[in-house]
Amino acid sequence: AKCINAEAHVTQRNNQPKAGYSAVEAAERRRVIRFLHMICRMYVRCYHRVELPRPVVLPQRGAAILVCNHSSALDPLLLQGVIERPIIWMIAREYYELWGLRQGFGLLEAIPVDRAGHDTSAMRSALRALHRGRLVGLFPEGRIATSRQMLDFQSGAALLAIKSAAPVY
Repeated sequence: AKCINAEAHVTQRNNQPKAGYSAVEAAERRRVIRFLHMICRMYVRCYHRVELPRPVVLPQRGAAILVCNHSSALDPLLLQGVIERPIIWMIAREYYELWGLRQGFGLLEAIPVDRAGHDTSAMRSALRALHRGRLVGLFPEGRIATSRQMLDFQSGAALLAIKSAAPVY
């Protein structure tokens, strides 16, 4: 009965679901995200034995941008494993579209970015996520640094911060 009532609230006059997800689909996605987050935390804390001397200082809710250097393919997992809030990661399109990973990235609401040029669709997606009060994570270097030197930052992180007025961490 709860599912039927929940879906009744998200239908239009012609009994078609509104754009986006039904209440049931949204709840299932949240459960999936919570489950994947728990698996990630266990992996990071048990396998990699990551422990923080103090908690990560991020807002509990509301829009925020997480900007990180990129030294390993494990960076998103390690960060998500110690941060309570789900992070909407901006990810290189060539990795997003790998067979077998695309559905997982879709479940996690990752935003594919075309690194060949200015990707306005990725910027719009990130701005929408911030407008919904989400935490968006990105690596402004644009790729994994193979040396200990930080690479030059791409302009996307700064543009996202300016256009959204969200705090940057």
